[in-house]
Amino acid sequence: MQVWELGPGRLMVAGGFSDLALHHHPAVQITVGGRGPVTVTSDGETHDMGRLVVIASGARHAVRSNSESGALTLYLGLQTPEGVALSTLSRNHGQHQGIWIVEDGQNLAEATVASLDQDGPDAAAEHLIDGLCEMGDRRADGPRPVHPQLRQAIEVVSSRMPDRVD
Repeated sequence: MQVWELGPGRLMVAGGFSDLALHHHPAVQITVGGRGPVTVTSDGETHDMGRLVVIASGARHAVRSNSESGALTLYLGLQTPEGVALSTLSRNHGQHQGIWIVEDGQNLAEATVASLDQDGPDAAAEHLIDGLCEMGDRRADGPRPVHPQLRQAIEVVSSRMPDRVD
């Protein structure tokens, strides 16, 4: 498994996930099956498959992939405008409580993995984010900003922790 820290509120992981329990986290999760589908569930019983999945902040889920899927996962914190925008898109387009299985995501998934191989993780993340935002319904006034009190709380917690926190 490879891990890249791409800056504040951005983390990318390449590698498979198997047998994960249902969980949730504050980060927006975007999982790409570069060579094959990934499996996602929101209730532990219903399993959906897709090449590209966007999971809103706080949405209960489990994602499973195998080595053949070529899984790549990008985590975005809500302190990033992209995280806010994609969490909103996932809630608006999601089939299951904030889980958006992008139906026509195969081309973007394959292009993202190719971008990672050719240009590195930062370029792959930008390519993925831009592609998803183009697919979603963008509101005329743009994404909602993070509430100032939430941003302040994130900064206070981060400043008091001995290690970096996303």
